[in-house]
Amino acid sequence: MNETIRWTLARRRTILLVVDRDDATRNHLERKLDQYAVHAARDGVHALDVLRRIGPPDVVICDADMPRMSALALLRTMKCDPTLRHVPVLLFTAPGRPSQIAEALDAGADDVIPKSLDSVRLLERIAKVVS
Repeated sequence: MNETIRWTLARRRTILLVVDRDDATRNHLERKLDQYAVHAARDGVHALDVLRRIGPPDVVICDADMPRMSALALLRTMKCDPTLRHVPVLLFTAPGRPSQIAEALDAGADDVIPKSLDSVRLLERIAKVVS
């Protein structure tokens, strides 16, 4: 299916962009979030490419630790872009990193959540930011 048709069909559902360097994590999240139209990216640079191609999603879920472009750099870039600044961003982080949490919230993250968060709580957090 070409990207335009996929995008048109996807607009009927909430659109998520999942950004994580780990293929297994991205695939796991795509399966857990199958009620949404999920796009995936492997790092911040790839995420910006996807955002340019599909337009603003309803939510970005992003791992805090990524190669090439960090989650904070991606977040700051999004918040400076008039077409992306309104997009809620949920950042996954490893537990026990209070300075990373504070920095992410200061940069404009809507929520910082532990990477070990269970699926039900993740769905609740997504529902909260898209409502």
